[in-house]
Amino acid sequence: MDSVLQQRLNTVLGKALDVSGASLGEEELAECFGSIKTQYGTRMDRLFNNMLDKMRSNIESGYKDICIRRELDERLLDLENLEVEAPGGVELEFADPVLASVEQVKRMEINHLENAMREIDMEMKRLNERAAKIKQGVLQEVQNAKDLQASFSV
Repeated sequence: MDSVLQQRLNTVLGKALDVSGASLGEEELAECFGSIKTQYGTRMDRLFNNMLDKMRSNIESGYKDICIRRELDERLLDLENLEVEAPGGVELEFADPVLASVEQVKRMEINHLENAMREIDMEMKRLNERAAKIKQGVLQEVQNAKDLQASFSV
């Protein structure tokens, strides 16, 4: 079972992917693909949506792999169960919000989340580079098809 912190991180990733996917619309598609978008219309929309779905799936899969490799859920559970020592040597449960060092725990949580987000950013950059190469390949294929079509009409 996921820790509360893991669930929060999963929610943040889901929202980030939703926002990213929603930010790419018709105008951006037309801007990227110009006349190809006009010429192929709904087929291009389907290809674009399939590409976004595949990219989201790859990011989520990469995120899960990172979480497993880094034992993120176990570490976050440990963080949730952290015991801190109060002045005078008395140990306090983290669950006691009045007595625990909330600031210290928050710093640790932020540090873990920042590390996970850095890895996700690196993976997203790699996937964006791959998507750019795929786009270039699609553009080249379309150009090749146009060239072939033009050679038949001569």
